Amino acid sequence: MSRHTTALRAATAVCAAVLAVGVLTACDPAEPAAAPSTAAASQAAPSAADPSPAGDAASAAASPSAKAGGATGPAVNGVPASAWMKGNDLPLNAAYHWPAQAGKAKAVKNGEPFAFETLCDSARSSDLAGLGTGADGAQSLLSGGTDEWQVQQTVVHFKGTSSGAVQSAGALLRALTGEVKACAPDGATPSVKVTAEDPAYLAATITLKQGSGGITVHEYLTTTSTTVAELTVYGPYGTKKPKAAWTVKDDTAVLRLLGAPLCDAFKNC
Repeated sequence: MSRHTTALRAATAVCAAVLAVGVLTACDPAEPAAAPSTAAASQAAPSAADPSPAGDAASAAASPSAKAGGATGPAVNGVPASAWMKGNDLPLNAAYHWPAQAGKAKAVKNGEPFAFETLCDSARSSDLAGLGTGADGAQSLLSGGTDEWQVQQTVVHFKGTSSGAVQSAGALLRALTGEVKACAPDGATPSVKVTAEDPAYLAATITLKQGSGGITVHEYLTTTSTTVAELTVYGPYGTKKPKAAWTVKDDTAVLRLLGAPLCDAFKNC
């Protein structure tokens, strides 16, 4: 059994146990529920604006969702509560009413895989082994419930404003982009469709067929100078389909809403 199959089934089993005792909010396999926040990315109107860091800064000033309704709370491993994409900005919020991610955040250990790396059974190049030094990182996982969509965001921030920190963030994003495009877990037939790409960001849809079932992964990666963030939204493994159909029409809108809080939290745009 491949690693991505084992991980998904374990997460599904935990969510099922939580739902069985009557929890009606979004289920997280490891953390307690947090309060909801504001504004919706899955319904954002298509825009030709550049979702790169400069575009993020402009949209943060223009969009109420980027300025208001942010979660509050202590930083987790150097990642402020304000760095997370807001619950109501996450894809499919109309169906799942995602809680604020700040309340779900946990520290990321050096070298801990991003969500898509687990799903794709991929590993980073040994050339990147030293990038974890001097970096802060945290991860948040939200679940729509058994056989529903799951959302995971990871934030890695390289401390300081030196060119080395910027280069480390850029190197990590390039490596992750290459891994997404090469996604091919053992035993699955992969299909990767890149929907938005730039040196500062990537959006892609990964379909992994295995037997009569499989899994669909919507992957978003962005960098704002010294920070890298991943947002992964993936369906249940197997033949069942989640109750909510995928409604995102503009992946660049999701990328902007992923990047704007990083600019505000780390002041590095």
